[in-house]
Amino acid sequence: MKNSSRIFKALLYAVLLLTAGTGCNKMLIERSAFMAVQNFSNVPGTVVVHSPKSSGVYRGTPSIAKLPNGDIITSNDVFGTGISNRTDIFRSTDNGASWDSISSVNGAVWSGLFYHQNKLYLLGANTSGGANLVIRGSDDGGVTWSSPTIIVSGACHGSSTPVLFANGRIYKAYEFHDTDLNGKWMSGNKAYIVSAPMGADLLNSASWTQSAKLEKPAWLDGTGWLEGNAVIGLDGKIKCITRLASMDGAHAGYYSLSSNTQIEAGSAKKIPFFGGASKFNIRYDSLSQKYWSLANYVPKEFKAGNRSAGGIRNVLALTCSDDLESWQVKAIVLADDDVENVGFQYVDWIFDGNDILFVSRTSYEDGFGGADNFHNANFMTFHRISGYASATTPMNWAHLLPDNGWDGGVKEFDASGALGSNAANPILIGEPGEIAYLAEQVYQGNSFAGKYFKLTADIDLNGYNFMPIGWYITTTNNRPFSGHFDGGGFKVKQLIINRNDNSQTSNGLFGYVKDGTIKRLGIDSTSQIFVGGASAGLVAQGNNVTLSDSYNKAAIFGTSQVGGLLGYGVGTNVITNCYNTGSLMLSTTTSTNKYIGGLSGYFKFGSISSSYNVGSVSSTLTGLTTMGGIAGVSGPTVTHAFFLLGSVGVNNGVGTGLAASSLKSATTISTLNNGGSSWKADALLHNHGFPVLSWQP
Repeated sequence: MKNSSRIFKALLYAVLLLTAGTGCNKMLIERSAFMAVQNFSNVPGTVVVHSPKSSGVYRGTPSIAKLPNGDIITSNDVFGTGISNRTDIFRSTDNGASWDSISSVNGAVWSGLFYHQNKLYLLGANTSGGANLVIRGSDDGGVTWSSPTIIVSGACHGSSTPVLFANGRIYKAYEFHDTDLNGKWMSGNKAYIVSAPMGADLLNSASWTQSAKLEKPAWLDGTGWLEGNAVIGLDGKIKCITRLASMDGAHAGYYSLSSNTQIEAGSAKKIPFFGGASKFNIRYDSLSQKYWSLANYVPKEFKAGNRSAGGIRNVLALTCSDDLESWQVKAIVLADDDVENVGFQYVDWIFDGNDILFVSRTSYEDGFGGADNFHNANFMTFHRISGYASATTPMNWAHLLPDNGWDGGVKEFDASGALGSNAANPILIGEPGEIAYLAEQVYQGNSFAGKYFKLTADIDLNGYNFMPIGWYITTTNNRPFSGHFDGGGFKVKQLIINRNDNSQTSNGLFGYVKDGTIKRLGIDSTSQIFVGGASAGLVAQGNNVTLSDSYNKAAIFGTSQVGGLLGYGVGTNVITNCYNTGSLMLSTTTSTNKYIGGLSGYFKFGSISSSYNVGSVSSTLTGLTTMGGIAGVSGPTVTHAFFLLGSVGVNNGVGTGLAASSLKSATTISTLNNGGSSWKADALLHNHGFPVLSWQP
């Protein structure tokens, strides 16, 4: 009976279109001209509205609210050809089984619904460029709306993230879209939270208070802040959790209010968060005493190449947290293998007893050529998660769940007392979170000058995009690590550097080391460095740095200076008892200040000794002469430094080329040792028979 009713409605709409002439309602064309002939049974959930690709109109910013009478109200804005700044409102009177259009609101975009004190509200921007933050009210369940009240004037940006009721007030997170930095999308955003007393007239602008604005700290990778969530913390303070559009999508931004107008000093940071690169909504559930979210978690198998996690929205996961800062994937709710054309995104949701109701901006096959792409959605769909607290992942999607490795979390290491004061009493690092903490501390200006560190175990970074330890942009804009780092005979695994903001031009495990040392450390072959001006496995940019008894097996890509161990060095640098097997690539169209070498890209003063390279050394610029099997430039004293014949495109004469059999020979090992004992034969063939360091198995 319900299906017959829907078919009748669709046919009626078609008749209306034929008789209404040029005055017909465009929204009915978008929704109904195709529903009479199309079966959407394969589309996940219940279709609320459909806009075929051919219409040039796309669905965005879904929102949902439930009224006391049981009606469910949803909204979404529209964008595309010849249409903007409009939000359409829909109603279901049968618990989401069917939907009717009830109104359209012009001058409304990036908006969310909420119900309070017998009134339905719509809160968001009024235009998508130079927007004001405005609020409207409806006394008839969304059929008619009041004129907009401006809460914040100018350059507002945000989305349908939840309105929070806490501490006797109503809170909503939004952001000020300031001038973008270096032309990077949304990089100049400053986040804030507006609030009003629960009993106030919300349509009176004087009721609202705006907090101070907060810019994303420069040491946090990724574009942000974006589309923040106002959430009550366990300490009773209001937190803002924001989208942080980083390459891996494994973190969200975080800060805390100290009052309704002030941001707590030093509270800005990042937290591990599955799906943090795309818009998400967070709500607290007092029954389960957990925070919950629906987010576009990105499984490893979809992170191919240089694609940012924010552009991967084909998996939707239900996630939860006990403390707002440590999150887990509870269940995968929706998934598809098509990254390019499928998206379940910008989800808004509410609790409904033991269930969760949500609406999705959905890109999916519709029988008319599918969606324009994953972003330009052709549907808004409604869904129910029954018994969310016990939700599980369907078996056919179980392979997409996170593994048990590091989740990107940061853990403070123990630096108390005299720890780190000398080599015999170092600061110990044994977990991925601790080396990530070291990177954050250096970014914030602590160089750890003269301090000693030592690894106590292999560090598996689990493929998460790593923020290098230290960075260098200019002589006045840099953060060096100036300590002494002993790898302890351990290695770093799955080091991936694929930065969202490659203005940070120094990319290696250590981005910039000044007056420091690194020894007995390996970077294994599961690692890759994709971007950066100066790039290397160990140290991208060095100034008076000593590297010893270490190796790199990571593949390295750079655009200015590339080396296996050291990318670019100034001052006096030393490389001794080191080797590289990773492939090296310099991408450039000019030879000016471009260097690539098996061990170092560029440095003029210092020495390279008792070391070798067997990794390929290549450049996109044919005939580049600043290229070598050992170094990209002559200058440092080179003693007993060998490279594999045929590994380098153009040999600049630095170092000695050897055939593989000679490089593996006992004679070469003896020469590398030069009276010492740093080298041995690769008896276990872990290194394809090439010499290994004495501390290796």
